[in-house]
Amino acid sequence: MLASRQAYTQTFRILGAASESLTHVLIISGVIAFMVFIAGMVRERKRTDSPSGIFKRKPLLVPAIAFILTALLVMSFFPIPMSDYYGRNEIQENINGIETIDFTVYDSIFYSNTLDVTVAEILDFNESLHVELEGYANDTLTINSTFIINGTGGGPIITHHEFSIPLQPGSYELITKVSWYEDGVEIGGPTSVNVILSQPMASGMFNEVLQWQTYQFLLLVLSIFLLILGLYITTEKKTRAKEGYERRWDLLPYG
Repeated sequence: MLASRQAYTQTFRILGAASESLTHVLIISGVIAFMVFIAGMVRERKRTDSPSGIFKRKPLLVPAIAFILTALLVMSFFPIPMSDYYGRNEIQENINGIETIDFTVYDSIFYSNTLDVTVAEILDFNESLHVELEGYANDTLTINSTFIINGTGGGPIITHHEFSIPLQPGSYELITKVSWYEDGVEIGGPTSVNVILSQPMASGMFNEVLQWQTYQFLLLVLSIFLLILGLYITTEKKTRAKEGYERRWDLLPYG
């Protein structure tokens, strides 16, 4: 399992997860659209009734719709490389005392196996903030950390600190306790403290996400173009002209 995951990761480092995903979408959608086109043409050739069907009047419309729907389904449900990206993994809480937070560390090449704890608060020079974090996975203690943030001189200023904890993928119950201290003595906190828990992206994967968003926009443009093309291209006028010519030929007197 580990060897296959390493090969999986190495492949996308070479090819690029966004480019590989786009290739999957275009190939699968293109094949489905082509099959729909062939099936429609075969069906139209077998038709003997009138008027002609949609495939004969607008031969590219249904394949264009098939391409668009297939592309949406592939991007939504097919296991393409970019389906391992779940968006920004972050929880923000205002904590005053003790809070319990459920947090999931994703098992994905797009994320690092790290939990970032970010704390921002206004502290005076003689104040400090203690952030205690206990994490449980399946009722087993896996995190037991305490972070101390000290105020600096020059009066009350916004103090911003970020701490990183190595953490394996999984679901965790995080018990966060915030305590205020003044001159080394614990006091009641005047306000709640803004605490952000997040799983940062792996190195180099942010560019893949930006590239995938660009590809999604280009696919949208391509879909609109194919739909307009399918609506515009028609054989109906040619068919009517041919039928009118045949009717006029039938009205000619025979010698």
